[in-house]
Amino acid sequence: MEKSQKKKKKCAMTVGRYKIYHYGHLAYHLKLLEEFDKVVIFVGSCYVHGTERNSTLSVFIIKCIEAALSAAGIPKERYYIKCMRDYSTFDEWFQKVLKARDQFGATHFVTGNQEDILSVIKKEHYELKMELINPEEGSSIPYHGSEIREHIRNQNFEAIKEMLPSTTRNILFTTSTFEEIMAASQNRGIDFVPGTQTVDLVLLVRNREDGRVYVLLGKRDDTKKDFKGYFGIPGGIINDDEFETPFDALCRSLKETTGLEMNILDNTMEPAVIQFNNVENSEIEMLKFIGLYSTTDEKLAGSRGGSSQCFCCIVDDDLEKYKKSIQSGVGFETVDFYDVEEVKNITLAYQQNDMLQKALDVVKAFPLVSQEKKSFTRFISIIGGSRETNSTIATGIEFLYKQLGIECMVLDHLSQENLQEVLDSGKVIITYEHSRLNTPLSLLESYSHFVICLDPLSQRVNDSFCQDMHFVQNEKEAFEIALDYAKTSITPDLKEKKVRLLEIS
Repeated sequence: MEKSQKKKKKCAMTVGRYKIYHYGHLAYHLKLLEEFDKVVIFVGSCYVHGTERNSTLSVFIIKCIEAALSAAGIPKERYYIKCMRDYSTFDEWFQKVLKARDQFGATHFVTGNQEDILSVIKKEHYELKMELINPEEGSSIPYHGSEIREHIRNQNFEAIKEMLPSTTRNILFTTSTFEEIMAASQNRGIDFVPGTQTVDLVLLVRNREDGRVYVLLGKRDDTKKDFKGYFGIPGGIINDDEFETPFDALCRSLKETTGLEMNILDNTMEPAVIQFNNVENSEIEMLKFIGLYSTTDEKLAGSRGGSSQCFCCIVDDDLEKYKKSIQSGVGFETVDFYDVEEVKNITLAYQQNDMLQKALDVVKAFPLVSQEKKSFTRFISIIGGSRETNSTIATGIEFLYKQLGIECMVLDHLSQENLQEVLDSGKVIITYEHSRLNTPLSLLESYSHFVICLDPLSQRVNDSFCQDMHFVQNEKEAFEIALDYAKTSITPDLKEKKVRLLEIS
């Protein structure tokens, strides 16, 4: 009787620096994926940066690996990408290798590092309890990182193209990473400071209701050793014992501190594609890396030293959706969204004021997602009557809106010269001019613009500039339609408020 034997699944574990991910690295990983059921790829020396041999942050190395394997048709379920820091002794490092072996069920350890790893294991009789494979034995792959770095220094792009997959080029040459590589090639890049290594997230929401930008902050609680009682952006320590990547740490710490669940949908590009799982009807958003923050100044770094890898996410959505999904968690007494204009005047923990400013600079480069309006300042124009009648209606609407708690202001003239000042106010702007004058309604073509017209003939002048035009016969009708506009478009919750219409005889 023939016995059926279930084939034992094989898992290869490999550690490499991959400081510039080239065709040689890709061929090596694809070969492992052909021979093994699962492959665990460790990005080593993940907290070393800023020198010629350490020219790319692990954030971008991970993206390069994922992008290349994805382009080769390898499903994510076939491999893990994790990080491994350097240790002061070989024994410490080796113990972490054994922990990773047990955590991921590795059956084979793959390394070609003869000088630092293979020779030490053989000489000191370390017991791996994994089959040891040297991938460089019989390898015909000619590429080496030092050669590529030299071509980058010499700006030899044709040679670079031959050595780097297009996926690597797309990531490194379309971000500030290439500038960092050039700086590192001259040994003047930013390095990690020894100590606690963390991640931070600047989460900005541009509220579709009022057009203002809000930032998610928490008040640091009494468990914090540094910056107790300060406001800070969400983030946390990278868990080296679990071999977390910066992305792993960011998703975990965001959930632990604020309750928000961030899911990275696609990390093969920069910015990455994400979505918030527990935000109702959340849209697809972008997660952008904005920099490595390092300092030895204890006033900024705290007592434990270290560096922060900071990301930002810019959301164009309804703020209330996000407020409903947050709750204070680990390390925060409270969490909430705050107007960035107010936050600029307070001191945040660590270097987080600089991080916030960098994220706001990024915001300025992003267009509004909402294409219907260029501004969230709303305009109401009174036209078609005499100047006296238009002015009376404008003043009456101002009085009415102030009863409702709506910030507004009346202008008797709107021009290109004062438009920017008006836009920055964030108020409802009420303008009036005589219909037979050449009014500047064209300035408001792409803004939220509501026109009340007392004379249908004025449409001949202005209909090409505004689709939201309403014709009325008298002042009372004008006030009623302005009230209805407030209820439906400005502040929908006003439907429950009792309002006294201003009567003008």
